[in-house]
Amino acid sequence: MAQRFGTPTSLAGEVDERPRDPMLVHAEAIAAAAAQLRPLSHSAAQLIAMNAADDVSSADVVQLVSHDQVLAAAVLREANSAASGATSGITAIDQAVVRLGMQRVLSLSIRLSLSDELHEAVPEYGMTDGELGLLSVVGSIAAEVVRERATVRLPAEVNTAALLRDIGLLVLARFLDTPHRLLLDVVRDTGSDLPAGERMVLDANHGEAGGLLCQQWRLPETVRLGVQYHHDPVACDEPIAHGVFLADVLAHLVCERTGGRWSHSAPDPDVMAESAVAIGLDLSSVDTLVDTVITRFEMRDTGLSLHVPS
Repeated sequence: MAQRFGTPTSLAGEVDERPRDPMLVHAEAIAAAAAQLRPLSHSAAQLIAMNAADDVSSADVVQLVSHDQVLAAAVLREANSAASGATSGITAIDQAVVRLGMQRVLSLSIRLSLSDELHEAVPEYGMTDGELGLLSVVGSIAAEVVRERATVRLPAEVNTAALLRDIGLLVLARFLDTPHRLLLDVVRDTGSDLPAGERMVLDANHGEAGGLLCQQWRLPETVRLGVQYHHDPVACDEPIAHGVFLADVLAHLVCERTGGRWSHSAPDPDVMAESAVAIGLDLSSVDTLVDTVITRFEMRDTGLSLHVPS
């Protein structure tokens, strides 16, 4: 039998009847499950620390990247991709870091660090090998497009938040034994979306689990908010939640356009409209936005494919 969350009452105590944040109520159980995931790489952890510091220079970032051959190769490859706007080949790490910027280098390092987890199947959520990675990468690219087109300024961390928005699935999957997985399927068949179904079955959703994981990894608070509220952006006061939500929407539409089954987030039109207004994104040409995401994805060497095998 998989480990279960305690009820809010049993975890919070009988005396304290004040409302509690569900993510905090279940923090101990979620943290125990998250601890079973592979920790972030040294490079990713160092970049996170640098991102939080006030006195870090681009030279510090270049030095760190230069000492990680895998990350250095990925940074150069990304900087030279057509999607990065490169007009001439880049062979120096310092030029590549300048072209990509700190947040994109950080996002790339986290993606490399979690490559094994993102490429594994998550059968508890009906995802086969590589589908979580595809969902994450397409969402991150979609976040770039959303940030560029929105009239309200979104933080650069929106790319990282969109990349990690569904990382909580790996945590909650550890609680979904067969009976509870079947119960989640039944709940969803009645019309509940995935986060609502998770809350009914597990009393927490994957956004909250992912938000706690971001805290454990000491990621920026903006990333945590984007991950935790990516299915409920109106509950968050920060625009990054709307940006990640809309990136998730675009990823879902890319999935539909390419005949895939890797997205679980059928968008709510009302929330889409509210989020679009909140960050000033014109959705009247949403098909063009989807085209842009697909084009950028195809230009990058991700090792993933949008095409469904025949």
